[in-house]
Amino acid sequence: MTKAEQELDKKLDQLIDDLPREYSTSKSSWQQVEARLDVITPNESKPKLFNLKFGVAASILIGLLSFALIQQVNVEKSESLVFQSENRLEKLIDTLNQQHLSQIKAIEQSQLKQVNLTEQSDFKGGLLKLREAQTSIINELKREPSNKQLWDLWLWTQGRELELLKQHSKIQQMETIKTM
Repeated sequence: MTKAEQELDKKLDQLIDDLPREYSTSKSSWQQVEARLDVITPNESKPKLFNLKFGVAASILIGLLSFALIQQVNVEKSESLVFQSENRLEKLIDTLNQQHLSQIKAIEQSQLKQVNLTEQSDFKGGLLKLREAQTSIINELKREPSNKQLWDLWLWTQGRELELLKQHSKIQQMETIKTM
C-alpha cells in the first residue's frame, strides 16, 4: 500500500469509530410511520373489481380460444390420417389384385400347354362370372376400404377362382391320362 492509501484507511477507521453504536428513534417517529401504514392515498394502486373481472374474462377467453384451436388442429389431423389410410388401403387392394392376377396367369399358362380353355364353355362361363364379381367387389372396396365383409368376400372369390383353375387342371390331367 502506498502512503496515501494508508492515510485514507486511517481516516476511514477513525470515522467508523466515531459513529454511535446504536441509533435510537423517538416514539413520535414510530407513531407517524404506523399512521401512514393505515392510510391509503389515492395514488396508491389498489386492485379494482373491474380489473379483476377483466382479467378473469380475458383468461377464460384465451382458454376457450386455445381449446378451439387445438380441436380444429386435431380434426384436421384425423381427417388427413383417414385420407392417408384410405389411400394406403386402395394401394393395398391394387397390389393384392395384381398378385392374384399373376397367380392366375401362371396357372392358366400351365393349363394352356395341356388343353385349350375355349373348348369348355361351362368352365369359361363360371370363371368369367367369378372375375366379374371380383371386379365389382374391388370397385366397392375402393369406395369402402374399411368394410370387412367386402374384404372377406373378395378373398373368398379369389380362393374359389384358384380352386376352380386347379380343379380344371386336375380334370384335364386325368382326361389326358385316360386317353393315353
